[in-house]
Amino acid sequence: MNCVKYNADGNYIAISVQTENHDFTIFSVYGPNRDSPNFYNHINDVIGEMNDTFVIMGGDWNCVLDPLLDCDGHLHDNNPMARNTIVSLLKNHQLSDPYRVIYTNKKAYTWGKLNPFKQARLDYFLISNELLSVLDSVDIGLGYRSDHSLVNIKFVFNKQSPGRSYWKFNTSLLQDNEYVNLVKNTIRETVLNYVATLINGENVENIPKHYIQFRISESLLLEVLLMNIRGKSISYSSWKKKELLHKEQKLIDEIEAMEENLTVESVNSLHEKKNLLEEIRKQTLEGVLLRSRARWYDMGEKPTCYFLFLEKRNFTKKRITQLITPSGTIP
Repeated sequence: MNCVKYNADGNYIAISVQTENHDFTIFSVYGPNRDSPNFYNHINDVIGEMNDTFVIMGGDWNCVLDPLLDCDGHLHDNNPMARNTIVSLLKNHQLSDPYRVIYTNKKAYTWGKLNPFKQARLDYFLISNELLSVLDSVDIGLGYRSDHSLVNIKFVFNKQSPGRSYWKFNTSLLQDNEYVNLVKNTIRETVLNYVATLINGENVENIPKHYIQFRISESLLLEVLLMNIRGKSISYSSWKKKELLHKEQKLIDEIEAMEENLTVESVNSLHEKKNLLEEIRKQTLEGVLLRSRARWYDMGEKPTCYFLFLEKRNFTKKRITQLITPSGTIP
């Protein structure tokens, strides 16, 4: 991080960073509710002062770029002077709205209210035109504990995929009766598989342990047991995760379909589905927290967006994506 700029009202913060061998100016913006072109003129000046190669701006602008596509239920054209200033900012610094680049005429909204009924796409990213070549995706998702939707944007600078990480046992499975029964059956099947042929396997549970003989050593039997339990645990966890993701995606699809054709009558049903989705995401966040061995977990850090960022950064630091040799960089 080379430079930080912000205003006293907390409406923006801009940082200059270097990553992926490029210089970026990254803005977080919260636009004024009033029609305030001066605020965006100031943003225009700050971009020039930062003077970085690429610009990424995102946030709640409180101003739409296209009233016809980005508004629903509005009786008046809100903040027209601010919008014209943002459009000028796009031209001055060669920026684009990546959502409109991909979805040219799609009507989608990031904020809405019931009474009076209105919706608008107030939250969006603006990025340098040069970044469009490494833009992987941009979409509007469901917000978490907010009346605004989440806008996701993804860039791919390095297409190298990370390797497999170490397996860690999910201790919450011990509270899952189905999993506990699965492990018990796995232990029984493994014991029966290696018990001496002179012993009736069906009655092995009724035979005193000191009479039971195995065809392999006890230490090797333990290794086989652990291996089989590990395999069953991984497959069960994968199945359970897929089921949870399927349930989450189904809720997301239903919510998005309802939001595209939102009516006053469907608002209560929409809130119920959003509450169910929030419970699923709460479980996921708690799982991330439990799996963390980082210092901020020991200090009681809550599973916030900042915590997730720290976890991702910690994981990234463990990866080697490039080697620097005397002759140069080898991808």
